[in-house]
Amino acid sequence: MTISLCIIAFFFDLNDADKPDSLKSLGACGYQNTSSNFVVALSSARFNGGNPNKDPICNKTIQVASDSKSVNVMVVDKCAGCNVNDLLLSPAAFSALADLNKGHMAVNWSKRDFTGGATYFFPDLGACGYQNTSNDFVAALSSVRFDRGNPNKDPICNKMIQVTCDSKSVNVMVVDKCAGCNANDLLLSPIAFSALADLSKGQVAVNWVFLS
Repeated sequence: MTISLCIIAFFFDLNDADKPDSLKSLGACGYQNTSSNFVVALSSARFNGGNPNKDPICNKTIQVASDSKSVNVMVVDKCAGCNVNDLLLSPAAFSALADLNKGHMAVNWSKRDFTGGATYFFPDLGACGYQNTSNDFVAALSSVRFDRGNPNKDPICNKMIQVTCDSKSVNVMVVDKCAGCNANDLLLSPIAFSALADLSKGQVAVNWVFLS
């Protein structure tokens, strides 16, 4: 969502899953992947100049759309010959958008995962019009992510997001907005926050991604 550009997508071939790891494709991010994985290579211009295995862009999720179709893919490699906004999709990901015989196509893509802070709140009747309690796995996102119309009808309502802290993750539904939150911060119900950390911690750094 922070990036939305018209680019050209090609597909790149990866070795089959039944081959040993030594023959599979090891991307710049250090992951072993195959043609059946939903993965992507971005232009090397989007990587830092250091060790690509440790580049913050690795493991990020982006959504790629063409016409009325879209697919979520994980960044696992870089493409030295790509323009800054071009990308390479695995065959499985490319096929979700078009026939492989097409070879390349114009697409829009956007970053789908975010880094911010999370704390907890006590849900009640939220901006989306849902009545929730502290025992529901729900979240409030920054008000900047809502349209300015009736929040009950905002397209972000009822979206599912996955929130990760260290090695723990939890799926929650967007039911409310937070006027005082930065764009990438969020509020979690107590039960959702507890799935990531003890409530006494108060606030934690998280990564989160749209699932729907």
